[in-house]
Amino acid sequence: MEKFVARKDKPKSDNKFYIHTSFGGVNSCILRNKKTGSVLPNCVGYSWGRAYELLGKKPKLSRGNAENWYGYNDGYERGQEPRLGAIMCWKGKGNLAGHVCNVEEHFSDGSVITSNSNYSGTEFYLREFKPPYKISSNYEFQGFIYLPKEFEEEETKEDFFGGLGYFKDGDRHKNINKIAEFMRKTFPAYTNKKALGNVYGPYIKASIKEFQRRAKAEGNYNSTVDGYTGPITLESLKKYGVKE
Repeated sequence: MEKFVARKDKPKSDNKFYIHTSFGGVNSCILRNKKTGSVLPNCVGYSWGRAYELLGKKPKLSRGNAENWYGYNDGYERGQEPRLGAIMCWKGKGNLAGHVCNVEEHFSDGSVITSNSNYSGTEFYLREFKPPYKISSNYEFQGFIYLPKEFEEEETKEDFFGGLGYFKDGDRHKNINKIAEFMRKTFPAYTNKKALGNVYGPYIKASIKEFQRRAKAEGNYNSTVDGYTGPITLESLKKYGVKE
């Protein structure tokens, strides 16, 4: 069984799985950049390429609009529970073409960390989803497409969060104080000393929310500014020096 390696960064420009076949790559989805041959930005081109990368062979997935993936006859198993490498599918309402992305991590509460691309212009980003996996009122979650390959799960950050998936209001864990101590030491201007302690209360939440806002402005965070600490916020905190 192959060990799963999560993708946390944008594919390099010479990664064949995200380069169109007409430019020497192996991806036959829509060409997006006629200078580089990249199929990005595009959720379809990205997820198809990521599946190829994980499988090591050409996937049987659809190359049409994302909303058509879940109903496409590719022979792959479908379901409502996350698995490593699985493709999440949404149907868009009206003229929206839906969205697909790939599961890079999943947790006991059903929450997932996904790798994404967006046709509107974002070539690569990570996003956390929690059940019922809602993007917005304009998208309907359809389910997961499971790749025909079993992966050995790598160690995840579930231990850091004590099996909670992420820290939210009222949670208690020793690592909450670890985060609070880091925030108080590194960002004292907006971290009240009352944030210290093992309980996720209003002061640490306010500090993290301000951190998310500032990190997003600096290009080091690309998710919801909500004051909660999950895997994506933790990855961003690491860029500023926090240690697990």
